[in-house]
Amino acid sequence: MTDATLANLANGMPNWAELDGLVAISSSPTDVNRGAFEVMARLKKPVVATGGTSVGQMAAAGCVVVGGSGGSVATTPASKSIVAAASLAGYWGLPYEPATSSSVSATSSIALHSLLDGVLPLVLAGCLTRWVASVLVQILPAVLSRWLRAEALFAALSSGRVLSAAVSAVAG
Repeated sequence: MTDATLANLANGMPNWAELDGLVAISSSPTDVNRGAFEVMARLKKPVVATGGTSVGQMAAAGCVVVGGSGGSVATTPASKSIVAAASLAGYWGLPYEPATSSSVSATSSIALHSLLDGVLPLVLAGCLTRWVASVLVQILPAVLSRWLRAEALFAALSSGRVLSAAVSAVAG
């Protein structure tokens, strides 16, 4: 159901009471989906959602937030579904028992995108570190050589040897 459809349903139709609740996945309660959340807040219907910021915005707008799940890293579609079903069942006082791991195959519960979301920054950091190290290996000898010469010059200046030689040469 689109945002506009939900808003029209609640605003202009007498059967809005048929709407039991809302499950919001990756929504924008202050922008694109604002109308739907305004309706849910006005009707005091339960909302289950994902995302920390958007769930907080829904609660601040007056929605009855009954459950939510976190971000995408290590959060599978199955775990998000269980949170939504358990939250709504609890709100309505209904029993709920999620499927056990024996009834779900191991491969069906793996969300590849969730794994990649967590691993991709590490892979990119490793590649960047390797590139920086290869650049440093090429330029480091020249930089160290210049630094050591500058260090020797500083030591000579601070000891006064170079200064006294320069004064002698000018005075001489």
